[in-house]
Amino acid sequence: MGHRELGFKPVTTLRDGEGNRSGELQRLRVADPLQKSWMAPEALKFSFSQKSDIWSLGCIILDMASCSFMNKTEAMLLRKSIRTVPEGLRHVLRTMKERKIPNATTFSSLLPSMLRIDPSERVTVRDVTQITFVRSNFRSSLTLDGEALPTSIINMLLEGNMASILELMQHFSSQPEVQLRAMTRLLRMKEADLGLPWPLELVEVLVTIMKQHERILDIQLCACSLLLRILGGALARDPAAEMPSDSSVTSVLLSITRSHPKTEQLLVMVYSLLTIISSQESATEELQQAGLFEHILEHLGTFSRNRDICVKGLSLLWVLLVDAVIVNKAPLEKAPVLIAEVLATYPTDVEMAEAGCAVLWLLSLLGCIKEEQFEEVAALFLQSIQLCQDRVLLVNNAYRGLASLAKVSELVALHVVMPKEGSSGLVLIKETYQLYRDDPEVVENVCMLLAHLASYSEPPQVPMHLTGVPACARHCADAQLLSPRGGMQLTLSLSGRGTQSCPVGLLGSAPASGTSALPTEEVLSELASSGIQPLVQEIHGRFTSSLELVFYAEKVLQRLEEATPPSPGGGQSPLP
Repeated sequence: MGHRELGFKPVTTLRDGEGNRSGELQRLRVADPLQKSWMAPEALKFSFSQKSDIWSLGCIILDMASCSFMNKTEAMLLRKSIRTVPEGLRHVLRTMKERKIPNATTFSSLLPSMLRIDPSERVTVRDVTQITFVRSNFRSSLTLDGEALPTSIINMLLEGNMASILELMQHFSSQPEVQLRAMTRLLRMKEADLGLPWPLELVEVLVTIMKQHERILDIQLCACSLLLRILGGALARDPAAEMPSDSSVTSVLLSITRSHPKTEQLLVMVYSLLTIISSQESATEELQQAGLFEHILEHLGTFSRNRDICVKGLSLLWVLLVDAVIVNKAPLEKAPVLIAEVLATYPTDVEMAEAGCAVLWLLSLLGCIKEEQFEEVAALFLQSIQLCQDRVLLVNNAYRGLASLAKVSELVALHVVMPKEGSSGLVLIKETYQLYRDDPEVVENVCMLLAHLASYSEPPQVPMHLTGVPACARHCADAQLLSPRGGMQLTLSLSGRGTQSCPVGLLGSAPASGTSALPTEEVLSELASSGIQPLVQEIHGRFTSSLELVFYAEKVLQRLEEATPPSPGGGQSPLP
């Protein structure tokens, strides 16, 4: 259609089952014998552009809106007059409101912006589309009930900024095609345009859309991808950034996993989002109550061959456990076996080993590892350290886990010190120290393990206020948890009442009931013969400002000296 051929003529149409719909107008390519009255002022001088088409479209809308009270001649004279005097348009718009013409308010804001004499001041095609399809109820007059918006209209509306896209999503929330296109557009936008760290309104809109279209998998995948980009980007810039605490976010994430239980890609994204959201303590408690422990463990068994599900599932389990106040241990009974199977499936996967060791350590503190599983779990800790000594988080958690188990099981202590296949845990300890000799946290965890290994056969020294507390929990008293929430240090403390200055973790040193009473001399003998004493002496001399390290080192040195009888020449000789 050429710029000079835009006009209309009134027609009456019938729809099946609707009867006569008088007043409907259809635009046609017709010649206007009345001096081309729809043409823009500049078009009469043969200057044509999209802005001149906006004028012509405005004239058509004006005729459609005023045809109930203006005849053909009056309409033509009005179109001609507004080229020079806009007062006639304002009079007609007032009449529309007085006569309560449908959408009169929309016409009052739309037509003056389309029928400006200066073409540079007229709105664009996108502006007209935004006003008519999004910002008013006028869209109901332009689309039939139940029909989707034309693709061309959707694409035009999506060319705007984030605010206009959100407006589009809210007004056409029932149309999944609009939602998919809108979210795809947002995923392609630059971070600066998204208004990160994260706009709360966008999160709210996405949650609403996810609920409304819960059965449509593509919408759930797009929405989760967008949430990950928004929330993940916020944490990348500020680890202390607050996450949405509204329970509607977690509830919709749990709900969509039930609606799409076999969609592994969706499960990975949901676990990642829940890990981020769980930085809020209220969310952690809610997720526990919602049965997420069982959910994660079930999927570790079902999707053990999907690496991403296993890694994300273990990471989420770690976040849920690290700040757990009251935990129902029953769902966690299967965890050690499942984690062992997962680690066996991915024996060289560093990220998997890191996540697995973190969870196993927390399970050991909570007393969720059965006695018959101690040695297997200890072996996993040692294998993981040997696999990736360069991962400081893994190393710390593995040594904490070993210390926790060695505290309550002499079998674990023997497993650590006894040589196997030309190596032993003591050799690994020496390697770790050489690698992290300037890292006080790693050195402290290594020395804590050595102190537990050296403490067997000592008389129990359990403070009265810890009577009845499981040995695993007593050891937990001097364990510092490295939380993923912004690197925050959390101390689980049961000490302070009726104790001396030494850490509680070494006070209750008797093996757990039921533990095999093997000769403790074997542990001490291996410690003495392995040449560990010079290493501990070096630690004692280098970390004098750390009370914990000094205490652990002195404890080990004292036990080694006690276990080494004097030689005939007056010196010290190792145990036979």
